[in-house]
Amino acid sequence: MQAELLIERIKGLPPDKIAEVEDFVEFLWQRTVRSEQTLEEEERASELQAVAASMKANVFTGNPPRFSREELHERH
Repeated sequence: MQAELLIERIKGLPPDKIAEVEDFVEFLWQRTVRSEQTLEEEERASELQAVAASMKANVFTGNPPRFSREELHERH
């Protein structure tokens, strides 16, 4: 359905139905925005977890991880 036709149909509704349409559109917009944010946050969290797991740093002494030549080649 084209936007112009949709707008014309909405304009033909009584005021209380127009309010319902506005509420529904707002609901859909918020749900879409939240879904996109959630996906971005999940992707970021999984990337951070992968980096943390791959580093295997000793958090108590601050020693950096030590990798063998084979591990370095695997990571490149």
